[in-house]
Amino acid sequence: MFLKYRSIENLHNITEYLDPNILVTVSEKIDGSNFSICLEPDGSYELASRNHIRQATWNELGSLVPQSFLDHWSEIAQKGESKINLFGEVFSDRILRRFYYGEPRVRFYDVAIDGKYQSQLCFLTMMRPFTDLIVKHTICKLAEAIKIDVEHKMSVYDTSATVEGIVIKGYYTEIINKWKGSYAIKKKGKRFMEKTSTPRVPTTPEVLTPIQRELLTYVNSNRVLSAESKIGGFHDKRIGAYMKEIAKDSVADFLKANPCVPKK
Repeated sequence: MFLKYRSIENLHNITEYLDPNILVTVSEKIDGSNFSICLEPDGSYELASRNHIRQATWNELGSLVPQSFLDHWSEIAQKGESKINLFGEVFSDRILRRFYYGEPRVRFYDVAIDGKYQSQLCFLTMMRPFTDLIVKHTICKLAEAIKIDVEHKMSVYDTSATVEGIVIKGYYTEIINKWKGSYAIKKKGKRFMEKTSTPRVPTTPEVLTPIQRELLTYVNSNRVLSAESKIGGFHDKRIGAYMKEIAKDSVADFLKANPCVPKK
C-alpha cells in the first residue's frame, strides 16, 4: 500500500503552544530524494519515490537497500499482519547537487504501520539490527532542539558544509498539533529557505498587486530543487508537473504565513 510521506512543517510557521519539555529526536535534513518501501501483510514489497511506485533502478535503490534489511521488515509485516511504509532518503553527489555526499547511499527516518505514523522510539527499536542505516540523530527536549544554530551546524554526511537544516520529531509520542494531527518540524538554514527577499518581477505591462508581489517571494531556486526531490530529476516531459508542484507549494506556504488572506 503506497502512502505519501507527510509534510514537514517549517518551525517559523508554527504559532501554537508546544510543550517545550517533551523529548524529541533531532536529525540532519539530508538534501536528497525521499523514497519509501511499501510492505504488505504477506511480506511482499515495492519501492516508491515520494509520489509514485518505482522500479528498483530508480536512483539505484535496488542495489542500495540490503536484502537482509528487506527480509527483516518483511518478517515484521508478516508477523503483525500489517501494512508497513518505511521512509528514507537516497542521496549522493548526483542528486540535487548542493552537497558533496559522495557515492549513492540510503538512510531511513520514519515508519507508518497500517497508515499510522509511529513514535521515533518505536521506529528506532524496530531498526535496531540496522543502526547504520538510520539517519544520525540526537535526543533532547523540544526547547533545546528549536534553539540549535543551523547556520553553523556541520553536516554529518558532507563534513565540508553546514547542514541544510534539522528535522524534529517526538521521541516517546508524536508532537500533536491543534487539529489532533501529528507534527514533524523542520528548521532550515537561511541559504536553503524557499523564500527570497528579492523576487524576480516579470517584465510585463501589468501592475502586480501587493499580494502577487509577496507571493513571488516564495518562488526561488530552492523551491525548484524541492520539487525535484519530490518528482524526480528534471526532464522536459515533467515541466508541467514541476510548475504544478512549485505553484501548489508556494501558495501553501504563503497562506500559512498570511492566514488572513482569503483562500479563493
